[in-house]
Amino acid sequence: MKRKLLSVLLAVSMLAGGILTGCGGSGGSGAAGEGAQEESQGEAQGGTGEAASSGGKETIRYMIWGDAGLYEQISASLQEAYPDFFEKYEIEVIVGGTGDNEVAEKIRLALASGEPCADVIQLNYTQVPEFAEAGALEDLSDIYEGTEDNLTFAAKALSQYKGQTVAVANQVNSKLFYYRKDIFDECGVDPTQWKTVDDMIEASATIQEKYPDAYIHNCSKEEGFSGYDAYMMMCVYDARFSDENGEYICDTDPGLRKALETLKKIFDSGICFGSGDFTPDWEAGLANGSLIGEFTGSWFKLFIPGYAPDDAGKWAACPWPDEIRKGSEAGGSVLVVPVFSEQKEAAKEYVKMYRLDSEGTLAAFQNADRTPITQKEFDMIAEEPNSYLCNDYWTVESASYDENTFSIFNYSPNAVAEMTILNGWLAKYFSGQADLDETLKGMNDDMKNQIGNALE
Repeated sequence: MKRKLLSVLLAVSMLAGGILTGCGGSGGSGAAGEGAQEESQGEAQGGTGEAASSGGKETIRYMIWGDAGLYEQISASLQEAYPDFFEKYEIEVIVGGTGDNEVAEKIRLALASGEPCADVIQLNYTQVPEFAEAGALEDLSDIYEGTEDNLTFAAKALSQYKGQTVAVANQVNSKLFYYRKDIFDECGVDPTQWKTVDDMIEASATIQEKYPDAYIHNCSKEEGFSGYDAYMMMCVYDARFSDENGEYICDTDPGLRKALETLKKIFDSGICFGSGDFTPDWEAGLANGSLIGEFTGSWFKLFIPGYAPDDAGKWAACPWPDEIRKGSEAGGSVLVVPVFSEQKEAAKEYVKMYRLDSEGTLAAFQNADRTPITQKEFDMIAEEPNSYLCNDYWTVESASYDENTFSIFNYSPNAVAEMTILNGWLAKYFSGQADLDETLKGMNDDMKNQIGNALE
């Protein structure tokens, strides 16, 4: 959706209910992990325009995508830690759709209609620029007071947009390489020593001498890399679609060119399994030993135990090769309080308890595997080994959050439209329908024609 259209929707919203008054800022989609969780039973619900109540309690409406059960479990764990809060408030988990883009659309509709849809909303960081630029997100700086020095670098990065504190990290998705350590060890391959892409390609050949049907990476056989896989590589080279004025520069940006060249090199190397992620073939490959590695986001730790339950203790993780280590998988998912929230202060308090307070952070981890975003609490959980992954996993993940490794792609307010155009041209590029120059020029022309300016 064009930023210009969103401005019109916001204007309608202000006329309808004045809901944007008092909002922070004009300032100067997406991650894979949670979007692929089980679809919740029950339909997505809309706002009523007034905070509901039940049994004398006030209701905080919490909109997520995917599995409502997970967030109900988190809220249940918090009730034990904060009984006074839950004597006054109850949490209603609302499923906004199966993915983050559907949740973002619910926000757009709420802004246009003046009908509030939720008090706390889960987004991927991909969508934060759109709503932050529109002035649709509450300032959250007050809930961080006293915790600033305890945040990981990744959590700090996810909380900010152009100097505004508008989000709280829900799930950090740093870049890690997950691999079958038993098979790598048997073949004499140590991925912690890889420096370059060539190193990992050569190591894959070594493994395939003994396991010819085993692959250390994955992408679509027909359409190659797209979506979050592409953005993880673009982070490495500080790729940009547009300049500081919002003018599209896809055909001249050296980082974007280098990122696509590197992805094509990997695609052509023969190290990839050849199935889209979150497909039956992908899940089967992880379970049967055909897919023995994944260059992906740290969300993978939550999924591999379910796909390959018999391989506990055989999977490990390490950083990507030095040459392509920097970046993240869309940064991660975040929690925001929209300006139309009818329970702003209570919503902020809930988010603070869940992700910033020590007791709530540890309860969410112990009961729902929600990894802490605060360093002290992360260090506490790291005292015990991961129940599935070996090789001192928590130390590896913690290191992937630091400022020398973690970075977020420079998403614009038109990130969703840009991603759609990118994916279309990447499919042509990897399938041989367009060469690199044609791909970059085609992307640039389409972004100019369909979007206009990245910042508008």
